[in-house]
Amino acid sequence: MSAGSAVVDFLHRFAYPLPAVVIAEMLGVPFLGEVPIDPKVVVGGDTGAPIVILDPTSVAAAAFRELARQVVATVERGDLEHHHEHDHEHAHIH
Repeated sequence: MSAGSAVVDFLHRFAYPLPAVVIAEMLGVPFLGEVPIDPKVVVGGDTGAPIVILDPTSVAAAAFRELARQVVATVERGDLEHHHEHDHEHAHIH
């Protein structure tokens, strides 16, 4: 099981009834990854110490590094345009 599949999807759990990967697909945007909920991330945000410095071997730090790699890869590929076919019945924002 990958770190991404083992973490809590914040949007799914707290904001939307669908997983973020499904929402990204509906919106026609790339799904870049997930970051687990970790109290150390909050501490780092409050103190200015990123989790990748505060606890570099943590699952959250690994998730942030992977997310950064995905952002770079997406930008390098040029996969930033919004595009998908409307073969579904639900409403969504463009």
